[in-house]
Amino acid sequence: MKRGNQYYSLEYNKDKNRIYFTMTGDIPSVEVVANFEKDWHLTVEEARKGFTILGDLSLCGVLNPEFEAFYRRCRAVYSG
Repeated sequence: MKRGNQYYSLEYNKDKNRIYFTMTGDIPSVEVVANFEKDWHLTVEEARKGFTILGDLSLCGVLNPEFEAFYRRCRAVYSG
């Protein structure tokens, strides 16, 4: 299932057990990506143990510092 909005996209490929993650444009505030944490958790929950993440940030612009901290918290849940 694909989740996201104009600023980010999360999609899980069951056959490859891979999450595709993209960010596009400037993220001016956490509010414009209010569903990111929920979407992140739902997408990771779809994946099987040993999944990989392929991220494309080539079109990502400036990130609001508040969003950077927010993203690190989300990512930390699944590290290790």
